[in-house]
Amino acid sequence: MEDNRNKDHKGFKIFVLLLLVVVIIFINKGNHTKFIEAYQSLTIRDKRLEKIESIDLNPDIDKVGLFQKDIGILSGDKLSIIDINHVLILEKQFNFKDPDIVFGQEASYIMDKSTGDIYIINNVGETVERLILDNEISNLIENGDHIIVHTKSDDEDHIVILGDNGVILKLHPIKDMNILTYNVDKSKEKYLISNLIVKDQLKSQIHTYSMDGELLNINEIDNEIIIFSKFVNEDLIVLSDKCLYYIKDEKIHWRKSLSNVQDIILND
Repeated sequence: MEDNRNKDHKGFKIFVLLLLVVVIIFINKGNHTKFIEAYQSLTIRDKRLEKIESIDLNPDIDKVGLFQKDIGILSGDKLSIIDINHVLILEKQFNFKDPDIVFGQEASYIMDKSTGDIYIINNVGETVERLILDNEISNLIENGDHIIVHTKSDDEDHIVILGDNGVILKLHPIKDMNILTYNVDKSKEKYLISNLIVKDQLKSQIHTYSMDGELLNINEIDNEIIIFSKFVNEDLIVLSDKCLYYIKDEKIHWRKSLSNVQDIILND
């Protein structure tokens, strides 16, 4: 019995010694990095895309997006919705000169960009709202439960913030600005507009406003072009062509240099 216990103790001591040797070997930075890489190579599982279905579509298609589990297709000014088996569920024809569509999470937005006519369509293809902005549409984005539209006219541009049922929350006039991005915070108490200055020195600016239109703050970033900006609670996440920024209390809290980044997705 004692022999077995002694063997167990010896085995445990040998294990502890081996563990200490491994720790000593990998304690320096170079070996530590190798150890992490080796561990990750063992723990990362191979993930592959699995093709569920392949659908042949008409080559004259302008945009494709998802209506929940179905597929939305814009071809000219005709919107079609098909299921995964290529069965036509719904088809709508719009008399648009310059048709476009934005597939969003809350709804989808088909528009005539030349006139500012917007149809808001739910996830089964029903029109739930029609908006007439009477100006050319440069861009439209879905921002939570409301949308932001960048419109153009001969006189000046506007950033139009639309809430529930197409109610205009803010109509912000734009003059002599090269608009880059725009966003509204979750509480709908403030919004931002970023623009590019190319006169003496290339520079991006982030203008933060109250919903009443009062200028609250300006952040400037030299020699960079902003491609993404979003409120996260009271703070800002900003991505330029060179860096990722976290702006807190109206000041740059930290930044991280990046290269060749085209887009960003924030998860929670």
